[in-house]
This record gives sequence, structure tokens and C-alpha cells, in this order.
Amino acid sequence: MFETINVETDTRGVATLWLDREAKH
Repeated sequence: MFETINVETDTRGVATLWLDREAKH
């Protein structure tokens, strides 16, 4: 999961938003 997120998001800022979205979902 984290590996996919790392590849999907190149920027930490975007990664944080993605993680936050996943957590809420």
C-alpha cells in the first residue's frame, strides 16, 4: 500500500493529502 502511494505521489504534500483522503474513506 505505502509503496503504491509512494509511486502515485511524487510529492510529500500530495502524499499527505492522499493518505488523509484514504483515512477518511
